[in-house]
Amino acid sequence: MEKARGRNSGSKDRLSIILRSLSGAFLFVGLFSLFSNMAMLVAPLYMLQVYDRVLTSGSRDTLVMLTLLALGLLVINAVVEVARSRMLVRIGAKLNAELSPVVFASSFSARLKGSDRSAGEPLRNLETVRTFLTGTGIIAIFDAPWAPIYLGVIFLLHPVLGWVAVAGAVVITALAIASEIAVRAALYEAGTGSRSSNDFTELVGRNAEVVHAMGMLGALTERWSRFHEYGVAWQAVASDRIAIIQAIAKFVRMSLQIAILGVGPWLVLDQELSAGAMVAASIIMGRALAPVELLIGQWRSLVGARQAHQRLRTALSLVEQDDAGRTELPPPGGRLVASSVGMRFEGAASPVLSNIAFDLDAGEMLGITGPSGAGKSTFARLLVGLQEPSFGSVRLDGADISTWPREHVGAFIGYLPQESNS
Repeated sequence: MEKARGRNSGSKDRLSIILRSLSGAFLFVGLFSLFSNMAMLVAPLYMLQVYDRVLTSGSRDTLVMLTLLALGLLVINAVVEVARSRMLVRIGAKLNAELSPVVFASSFSARLKGSDRSAGEPLRNLETVRTFLTGTGIIAIFDAPWAPIYLGVIFLLHPVLGWVAVAGAVVITALAIASEIAVRAALYEAGTGSRSSNDFTELVGRNAEVVHAMGMLGALTERWSRFHEYGVAWQAVASDRIAIIQAIAKFVRMSLQIAILGVGPWLVLDQELSAGAMVAASIIMGRALAPVELLIGQWRSLVGARQAHQRLRTALSLVEQDDAGRTELPPPGGRLVASSVGMRFEGAASPVLSNIAFDLDAGEMLGITGPSGAGKSTFARLLVGLQEPSFGSVRLDGADISTWPREHVGAFIGYLPQESNS
């Protein structure tokens, strides 16, 4: 158990180191988000000044100066938006460049350990994470924390309007939490069904000749349909729930804008608020709640990216386990020794191989014969380190074959499997 935990923590360290190396870039994205969100106050504050200063004073010079200032700030905001987008794209590219070779290797590690998952699944998980980091979902996450700034500005305009906006923010946030609770399990089941159908399709494709020769396509199609329809059904459930919550969120946001515009005139009539402040408060509140509402709409991609991230950790742990205990050794001289080698598969009543031993020096040859199913292919896999024996050991130049780095020893080993796809 201790060994397993150590390996798992190592895989987390590999991913954590890469993410920590990107922390500076994420910090810049956060700063760009601050400037971008502050720039979102330009339009409502411009309207506030136009209503309360220009229209009352009749000063055209003030109107021109305010307009030029607002346009200049919007140009700066456009530059910041482009910079933020480019930074996120480069974060995704950096993550892909650092992880894709390791993830590619992990797909083969999984196959060697008997996994029936698609070899391309780890790379698809990496692509899912990378796409999320460059999409609108991550931007909503960076924008959401600045909502209190907008609420604070509304409070400065008038406390009553501020509390109306806070009530709306609480409701929208509650809907975001409800979205997480409502769709998490459904999206997980939908992803499971989709991956199962894709894996089954790949399995059938690899055995197309056998399927065709034995007339198995109809039965296999029916079995694939069960996987596929299971995923589609759960995807429909998740989509329905997200649509309902998103519609409620939109209704709440629009109702709150009406509430602001309803309370605002009341305060204007009581001479506690200006008309410009009323309009500005409505615009600011819409901006404050927009990121949370966008998160609800992007919840499916957020959950998908989180699940892909978890699967990515699992895939990377396989590479960590393969690398553990492997040390650089001198080129092998060629002495191969099998000591009491035995192999028992899980659930089997008796071992496939039992008490096999030989000692071969460089240049010596050994032929192994036997009927089909006797374990010749299994023994060949043990000799090259594709599997570890249940009993005994296979040693090359005195070192266990499983401890030799594959990149190093592969140049000295010839191996042709029973089935090889060209």
